[in-house]
Order: sequence, then structure tokens, then C-alpha cells
Amino acid sequence: MLSQTETFICTWKQPMAHMPPISMKDFFNAGAFIRNVVINYELGKVVGESPHRVGLKLPHGWVYAQGITHYELDEQGRLLLAGHDGSGKLAVALQISETPFSY
Repeated sequence: MLSQTETFICTWKQPMAHMPPISMKDFFNAGAFIRNVVINYELGKVVGESPHRVGLKLPHGWVYAQGITHYELDEQGRLLLAGHDGSGKLAVALQISETPFSY
């Protein structure tokens, strides 16, 4: 569990969850992409067996990524979290840094 009151930059990608099964001919890959958003979070949590749910508690709600399977703390001190599906494709990513990510 992380407790933090500083400002961090987050990048987040999350496909839509809790959708009923559909056939591949009707498949539409929906998702969300947010990059270099400044957020102040009060608490960070990682819960569950792998795949994990990672949540950042904000003053008025939560930002979370569900399905995290891998993480890395890189040489620049950025926390990079990712979730891959059964075929190895990226399904979700949450990246946390004190400085903006470059394009």
C-alpha cells in the first residue's frame, strides 16, 4: 500500500470492462487513453491475486486499472504497470511518474 500526497503524472489505458460476450464479427475494441494527466492521490493500492487491480484514491473518487499482470520500476524512477491478455497483447497500462512522459 502506498500513501502519497505529492502530485504525479499518470498515463492510463483501460479497455471497457464487464461487457457481455460477443461474436468476433461484432467485435469492437473500445478503450480509454489518458496521457500526462496531473493527479494528486491520497492512497495507492494493489489488490487481488494476479491479475491485480491497482487503484489510486483521489479526493472525490478512484482511478483504477484492472488486470495488471506485470510491473517495472525503470531507471528514471517511473512505475510502469501493464496487463496482458492470454495471447500476450497489451490490455491495460498504468504509468506513474513525477515528470511527464515523452511522446
